[in-house]
Amino acid sequence: MKTKKYILSGSVPHMARLLGTLIGLHIGAWASAQTIGIQGNAPDYAGVTFRFYAYNDYITYTEDLIMQCTVAADGSFAATGTLTHEGMIFARTGTYFLYFYAVPNADYTLYPPPRKEKSKTDSLNLFFEETPIHVGTHTTAANDINRTMMDGDCPSAANTAGTSYFAYCRYRQGLEKYRSVKQKVKSLAIHYFRNQPILYYNEAYMDLFNQVYNRYFEFMQRDEAQLLDIINRERNLPQLKAFILRDTTFRDDALLELVMLKNLYENFYTPTFSHESLLSLVKAVAQTTLYAENKNIAQNIINRVTLLMAGYTPPDFTLYDTAGAAYHLADFRGKALYLIFGKVFSYVSINAFEKLFTPYNVYHDAIEIVVVSVDEDTAQLQEFCRNERYRWHFLHYGDNPDVLKKYNISVLPTYFLLDKEGKLLLSPAPSPFGDIEQVFKQLHNKANRQ
Repeated sequence: MKTKKYILSGSVPHMARLLGTLIGLHIGAWASAQTIGIQGNAPDYAGVTFRFYAYNDYITYTEDLIMQCTVAADGSFAATGTLTHEGMIFARTGTYFLYFYAVPNADYTLYPPPRKEKSKTDSLNLFFEETPIHVGTHTTAANDINRTMMDGDCPSAANTAGTSYFAYCRYRQGLEKYRSVKQKVKSLAIHYFRNQPILYYNEAYMDLFNQVYNRYFEFMQRDEAQLLDIINRERNLPQLKAFILRDTTFRDDALLELVMLKNLYENFYTPTFSHESLLSLVKAVAQTTLYAENKNIAQNIINRVTLLMAGYTPPDFTLYDTAGAAYHLADFRGKALYLIFGKVFSYVSINAFEKLFTPYNVYHDAIEIVVVSVDEDTAQLQEFCRNERYRWHFLHYGDNPDVLKKYNISVLPTYFLLDKEGKLLLSPAPSPFGDIEQVFKQLHNKANRQ
């Protein structure tokens, strides 16, 4: 059967969790990096830079840049990179989430679909999702999985036992059982995870794992007071392990740690547990684990959750004002910084600016305000800045849209407060309709005493 050059798939989040790395035995986080190469010809994409990534883990979905290249005027492109394990390689370009499956020490010829750029509205849409497309490939690798994936159905176990595709099919079938409620969660945990190798880079395995052990701490909160005490007061990792071992499905310390890491991470986004306590326990796993993959995941969690945690330095950015001047976050050190992400023409923002007008004029010797505008029309922003009386900085995010991902912006407006050294004081910070004026006054008084 002739293989299609590219094929449309489901939603990006679904693809990022389900149709990923097809690997039977994990090579290990300690494996040495090996080369991977791509090439192709796509005149539609002349001048476009392809950046190909792989997921570093499937708990935090941290992305590693594998390779990049810019398509030449004649459409040719080529790049080499390093890869430590089989997996899904992907690139976001225009409206597409392009992906294929790669193994180390192999070269791939890619056949991208016709180019389709985002509209201006799509480019400034916080919730835009690219269309996943499995890119057609030709490769030097033996037993290439891409064609089998495009053909669709899982073959019989007799023909594929021991192969990477067999592992993918087994856990995809488990996921179908989970979704159709054909098998209870505890039964799935025993059948698919107990006494089984942990396939850290098999995305079908990890997707089923993330479903089976989703909100697991809630399931274990039959003795809620004890769990809260272990995490919030004791911050005791051995006690937490002993508590979870009440669940008789566990026989493997590595799996137990992985379940803990997943649930410690997901509870950073709930009000149930102290963030400081959760972070302390993740650090304890990172320091004591015997498993390189779990240590890697723990460190990724630490990096992710401290990125916007009070006391830590938030992500830097380079953004431009309406006159074309570039600003870095570090440029505002020396004063406390009230950082706002919002649309300047929204009703909420206009009223917020009015609320800030007097406090800023009173306390501006100690406070700077920066508004990162996500308005679609930069010309309107220029007009706004010319006609309004606000003396603080307005920057547009259009040249660096990834800044919204780095700051986890899902609601507009969102506010942060940084100290004069550039570390987060309040994350998120109160809005101008709350107690922020009192905070400004305290910072002003503190600056004058120093």
